[in-house]
Amino acid sequence: MLAIDIFGIVAAVGVVMYSLFIAYCRAKWRHVPTAPGTAGTTGNLSVSIVIVARNEAASIVSLLGNIKAQTYPGHLLEVILVNDQSDDDTVEKAKSFAADNGMALRVIHLEASVGEGSRKKQAIKAAAALSEADVLVLTDADCNVQPNWVASHINYYKHFEEAKLVFGAFCFKGRNWASALLNLEAMSLTGVAAITNLIHKPTMCSGANLSYKRELIQELNPFDGNQQIASGDDEFVLHAVKTKYPNGAFYNKDQESLVSTDRPESLGALYHQRRRWAGKWKAYTVPWPRQLAAVVVAGNFVFICLFSFFLISLNPVWLMPVALKWLAEFAFSRKISENFNLGGLGQYFVLMEIIYPFYAVFFAIASNFGEYHWKGRVYP
Repeated sequence: MLAIDIFGIVAAVGVVMYSLFIAYCRAKWRHVPTAPGTAGTTGNLSVSIVIVARNEAASIVSLLGNIKAQTYPGHLLEVILVNDQSDDDTVEKAKSFAADNGMALRVIHLEASVGEGSRKKQAIKAAAALSEADVLVLTDADCNVQPNWVASHINYYKHFEEAKLVFGAFCFKGRNWASALLNLEAMSLTGVAAITNLIHKPTMCSGANLSYKRELIQELNPFDGNQQIASGDDEFVLHAVKTKYPNGAFYNKDQESLVSTDRPESLGALYHQRRRWAGKWKAYTVPWPRQLAAVVVAGNFVFICLFSFFLISLNPVWLMPVALKWLAEFAFSRKISENFNLGGLGQYFVLMEIIYPFYAVFFAIASNFGEYHWKGRVYP
């Protein structure tokens, strides 16, 4: 029993420290820089919106419709669609929509002979080489964007002279419990991403909502040494920018910058998506993402231990650090959710807190074993 008590005390201290970190993130949120509102935005920076697509016929027209509705001046916008060997009519639908709506669209066909590893990194390099725009703005083909999405990004480059890269948040479509649980996770992760960037310890961002100066791809070569990793086309650029330009990356807090995406259709799809996201951890050249991952996994593991101790002993003392963790995470996720006008998530918070510790520990272990599938391909 003494050994259990000692471990429990250490675990409780760990959970308290984790909770203080989350509370710190919430307190720092108000210090994340904001750019002026997008109303009446005019621009002088040209933009290439880069979309990498593989068999996205079901969603590409919806996204192009969103892009057509952008408030940013149309003569400064173009779309570069990189076709990653689609065998459906993704390209035909995109070309037809662009022709019918007077949209500037250029298509790149990624050949089968283009290396192994990350096809998306190859696609981005090809788009950057073709584009002559000042800024590349990236999203995924299954996403939807708001009318001021591009303007919200460009406002940061206009307002902050040092800006080289801007990244924002995404949420999952749908209003059921599954989408709510995924969005609670997404809001917490994007909030932590904003704070770690603010304190110059960059961790994560998403290629579904990202922009950067076009010349950075050639200047920084962010994909050198990690081309074999299928994911990371977003975070490796962020890390390279922060290394060369410490004040050059900005988090987009604008509510109108939020991008929505399809949620995984099944538990199997969720597993392969999260395995793909975790696959880049070993290739990081900066320590902060691994350190953050270790903190999150350790915090959730000791939470499981403390809750187990309570169930075994029925001693409410073990619940005190658990309650502190829940309070800190609830306050933080609510803060971020309100910023992006995602109401109604709080009713699922307790369910999320019960599931997430097991989920986090599982993927921390599973990411080191086996293969994962993505876009009809298999990756180690």
